[in-house]
Amino acid sequence: MITFAAHWPAIQAGTIWDDSQFVTENRTLREPGGLGRIWFEPEASPHFYPLLLTTWWVEYRVTGLDLAVSHGINVLLHALCALTLWRVLKRLDL
Repeated sequence: MITFAAHWPAIQAGTIWDDSQFVTENRTLREPGGLGRIWFEPEASPHFYPLLLTTWWVEYRVTGLDLAVSHGINVLLHALCALTLWRVLKRLDL
């Protein structure tokens, strides 16, 4: 719940920081063969973040350029990562 509360403003923000560079203007998300270029051509995107760009590639296929949905999915991924970290630390008894 804390993750959702902290990131809620981002869901309604539209483009923020480098969204235009990585999402709205990134041709590898829209072009045929883009997923392969994301993984095998480091110069195809401004930075070589294949896992991150793959999530955006999938989001683009599902939602198009609906940034509110994209931000919502990313907030959900943040929450899942926080929950996973908590569970790992609990299991390690830290």
